[in-house]
Amino acid sequence: MNTIDEVVLSREVVTNVCEKGEPELSFNASEVMAKTRQNCVFIKIQDFYRKVMFKDILFLEASGSYCNIYLKDRTRFTVTHSLAETAGYLAEGPFLRVHRSFMVNLDYVDSYIGNLLYIGEHTVPIGRMYRKTILSGLNILGVRDV
Repeated sequence: MNTIDEVVLSREVVTNVCEKGEPELSFNASEVMAKTRQNCVFIKIQDFYRKVMFKDILFLEASGSYCNIYLKDRTRFTVTHSLAETAGYLAEGPFLRVHRSFMVNLDYVDSYIGNLLYIGEHTVPIGRMYRKTILSGLNILGVRDV
């Protein structure tokens, strides 16, 4: 059995292990850390770090050498990294670059009209260079005139 000095287990990891009915809890610390990195990021806020789940991020907006992160609970964090650097910390899954200054979580796109995406009360522009990629990322059912 591996010994671990300090590991924070997510409820999902514990549930999965318990559901298997294994009498011994043996796991690799690096596997637990890799799983944690797949679904969250820690953001520094003054003197502490706050855990932010990827599923809670609506979109990211570049602001010079800073990046604003908008969450579904209407909070906004500003980090001292560029949009490109911040994107490197996110899982590839639902996040898509839609403009040189914006990256969105496709799970929260409510609608799009022309060159704008609507995410809740926010509007996000679609860059010309990104339009084809975005439209292929959305599952669009077209209407055909008969």
